[in-house]
Amino acid sequence: MLRTFEFAFGDVDAYVRVEVPDNAAAAALCLAVSSSGLASTEVVVLLTAAEIDAVAHQQVGYRSSG
Repeated sequence: MLRTFEFAFGDVDAYVRVEVPDNAAAAALCLAVSSSGLASTEVVVLLTAAEIDAVAHQQVGYRSSG
């Protein structure tokens, strides 16, 4: 679902915010837009405050290098 479509100055000509059911749908949309050769896409996944709260206490097995 299209949420916003805004034009911009600078390196990026437009910002389009859409709501899709999952990452696969986002990838399919990007492929369809890019296949025209007239536009390129970049995906930024936005998380709600509730989603961040839900994962804030999860344990991950990460250890920095060095």
